[in-house]
Amino acid sequence: MKNEKAVVVFSGGQDSTTCLFWALKNFKEVATVTFDYGQRHSAEIECARKIAEELGVSFKVLDMTLINQLSANALTRDDIEVTATEGELPSTFVPGRNHLFLSFAAVYADAIGARHLITGVSETDFSGYPDCRDTFIKSLNVTLNLAMDKQFVIHTPLMWLNKSEVWELSDQLDALDFVQEKTLTCYNGIPSSGCGECPSCILRNEGLSAYKAKKSCRCSFMMQQFYPSVPHAFRFELNKDMHFSAAHFIPSEDAGKCQEMHGHTYFINLTICGNELDTTGFLIDFKLLKNLIHKKYDHSVLNHHPEFESKFPTTELLAQQIWQMVENLLQTSANQPHCLQVIVRETPTSYVVYRPSKEDFQ
Repeated sequence: MKNEKAVVVFSGGQDSTTCLFWALKNFKEVATVTFDYGQRHSAEIECARKIAEELGVSFKVLDMTLINQLSANALTRDDIEVTATEGELPSTFVPGRNHLFLSFAAVYADAIGARHLITGVSETDFSGYPDCRDTFIKSLNVTLNLAMDKQFVIHTPLMWLNKSEVWELSDQLDALDFVQEKTLTCYNGIPSSGCGECPSCILRNEGLSAYKAKKSCRCSFMMQQFYPSVPHAFRFELNKDMHFSAAHFIPSEDAGKCQEMHGHTYFINLTICGNELDTTGFLIDFKLLKNLIHKKYDHSVLNHHPEFESKFPTTELLAQQIWQMVENLLQTSANQPHCLQVIVRETPTSYVVYRPSKEDFQ
């Protein structure tokens, strides 16, 4: 994807701005498209414009005020109160909005030579909106390709993330402060932390508080964590911690609740050993290890990876697969280090240790 062009459906809010940073990391060229659909606050469009300018991406506003003519809701009418009643769609639901936005975004993408569309919809924190579901996005992707005879790919980096995990992703993209200070999510048009009272602000701020608490606990946990060591006769040993978030499911009755799609933040510890250092004085460059694992698995569905097509993505098999990836990388290095141990922590109370046998190094 690095050499391709993408269009981000952009509102200037937390989710779409996080998606914009994600797109900038994953694509050579990124454009944004924003929709004027008669929303309560024009400040949303102006906020999106400023963010696009600051990040150096193109910014296009399309007139979609016809939505206001067709549907009365709290996002387009000042006289309708923002409410959320259990068992009912919130008053902020705009029927067909994502359907129309993505369809017009595809037309715009085709006009500028892009085939990748990025949207910040999420089935985890979707407030019941039917057009935020994964099944809808996949269906629309097929429909757009048939309707336009193209090969569009709709990316949904936030689909399986709750708000705390969206903040975590922005932090991993080195954009947490930017997203926190410069985006507008509030239904009352107040940037940053917003009014603190509308449903959008409550969801955003509670997610941020949860992430900060989780991050604080994680730092404390990692400082205190001691992993089992593996005996060896090599001169040098390097241990590297990292983490990534991913979803999976185990389609077996024996898996209980794990039969359903769910997510984890996996903590990884690698033990690399060798007798010789490279020309820089490293056993292996940390960045190579992180990029190898993080870019492949972070914010993905493990079941969708080719290595898990014929077997379930259990933590045990994930640890084995990570070892194979790392060992293959190490063998391209002139100093020929080895990976002697991979630890994958799935939950605070359980982790898997994978240690290769002698035959694995032959």
